[in-house]
Amino acid sequence: MRYFIGDVRDKERLKRAFEGIDIVIHAAAMKHVHLAEYNPMECVKQILMVQKMLLMQH
Repeated sequence: MRYFIGDVRDKERLKRAFEGIDIVIHAAAMKHVHLAEYNPMECVKQILMVQKMLLMQH
């Protein structure tokens, strides 16, 4: 098991993180929960965008 910290928008970092990997556990969290209470759909869109980027890379 190995851990990587990075920005999912950084394609080169994702490529490096996925080298030789069969399973990916994405464990990012929203840091500003109070903002999510007022903007729930923006948070959902952010989560979906990240998932899409991870799937496209792998």
